[in-house]
Amino acid sequence: AQLIKTDPVWQHPLVWVRYLGQKRLWYVIYHDPNRDVLQALALGDRAAFTPDRWTTFIHTGTSHLMAISGLHLGMVAAVVFWLFRWGWSCVPWLVRRMPAQQVAMVGAMLLAGFYAVLTGMAVPTERALLMLLVVGLGVLGMRHIRTVWTWCLAALLVVAINPRTIGQPGAWLSFAAVGWLLYAYARYQP
Repeated sequence: AQLIKTDPVWQHPLVWVRYLGQKRLWYVIYHDPNRDVLQALALGDRAAFTPDRWTTFIHTGTSHLMAISGLHLGMVAAVVFWLFRWGWSCVPWLVRRMPAQQVAMVGAMLLAGFYAVLTGMAVPTERALLMLLVVGLGVLGMRHIRTVWTWCLAALLVVAINPRTIGQPGAWLSFAAVGWLLYAYARYQP
């Protein structure tokens, strides 16, 4: 926080955006007794947790919900996609110029990317964003990309961008969980 206040904005623009977002959110929810939980869910910032609150999350097995993950990113992308697609479809002359699905995918990718950067870009968030980008590029190119290839390409890109993820158990568990879900979905698809 001290470096943010002394350094010029242009040196750390994303840190400044995140700091201003946290400050604004804290101002809006200041009187809410659960403001620490709301801040953790919205921005991935758990700094306001008291030791007792954190212990409660650990004992109830819900501490993992306080980290921004692929689920959060997926929900943001899905809502943005739906809103853009609906809004674009309401104007017929826009749809004739460019399909609503493609506009919605561009909007979802951009805003999901901004949200991922804003929340700190943890490995699960990075993986989800890369998978979203691969699927999004397939939608924009009007190509169907097999889900397993999306998963493999996301894994390759995450390791290429940050090689230290190979030694992190959370990254392995995250990729394994998504891989298992993809396998189960494909196997039991009617």
